[in-house]
Amino acid sequence: MIALVEDRIGRMDQFIDFEIKSIPNIHVITESELSDLKVDLDKEITNKLESFSCLIFHRSAVTIFQREIIKTYCTKNKIPLVFFSGGISSSFYNDSAFPYLHINSRNLYSINLKMFCDNSSQYNNTNLLILQYGLRWKTNQLLLINENLNLRLQLKTIKRIKDLNIPKNQISDFNLDWLDKNEFSEINEEQILQFKIALENLIYESI
Repeated sequence: MIALVEDRIGRMDQFIDFEIKSIPNIHVITESELSDLKVDLDKEITNKLESFSCLIFHRSAVTIFQREIIKTYCTKNKIPLVFFSGGISSSFYNDSAFPYLHINSRNLYSINLKMFCDNSSQYNNTNLLILQYGLRWKTNQLLLINENLNLRLQLKTIKRIKDLNIPKNQISDFNLDWLDKNEFSEINEEQILQFKIALENLIYESI
């Protein structure tokens, strides 16, 4: 079950063009239920979050302290977390500690949200990149990896696996055994070339 925490239901109704109540694996937390959750978070109690496999919060619906409690909970339990806001101009995704996404409210309340929930239900898998990019999430993410690779090749700053900037959910796609090593493991020029070729093939296959 996915938790969607929203204190501005009118804004959600304005942006969304499908019936969110028809999605069986999403639960909207608002009004009195949200107030109860915030009381618990102020006491550092996270029991109300334990039944959810993914947490999506309107950023300003909770205080800075409450956000830190939520992030600590997600870090400890590896729970995917999304903060959305009208003030976020561009999306940001990171999965180094746990899957974590910042996204604009209008982008969240798009058809991508329905696709995200459908994918989560069908495959029992929470892929935040679908919220960010939709069904073409893989192509977009591969292009970002390629952009990072080309920039770092020019600057000659690729020293470790971590420098390749690969989301954890895509490492296995490259079919390179050495990518499974510790992210701080050093890599050589031959491995960088192997990665570049594998990346180009994946981009071609995804288009």
